[in-house]
Amino acid sequence: MSDAKPSDQRRQQREQDKHDGRNRRAELLVTKQEQAKARQDVLEVRQAELEKTALDLGRRVAQLEKAFVELSKRVAQTEGAQASAAQAAVAAAAGTPT
Repeated sequence: MSDAKPSDQRRQQREQDKHDGRNRRAELLVTKQEQAKARQDVLEVRQAELEKTALDLGRRVAQLEKAFVELSKRVAQTEGAQASAAQAAVAAAAGTPT
């Protein structure tokens, strides 16, 4: 290569630099693709966790609604019994049979 002209050496160096640049850009692209895939994997895992949490919360809400309905029925029964007892007490105090 010592016999090559300086212009040939510069041309070969430029070609080598271009080749190195292409290789580096290809490596960067692969790295970016790997990073994007890793981010996508993390997002998919997080989405699955959130969906599971949403299902759990839905079940809890359904349980609470059921408990609320049962409690409302008990309160209504208790209030009805208290009202009947109060009417009986008023009637007894007034001497009126119920």
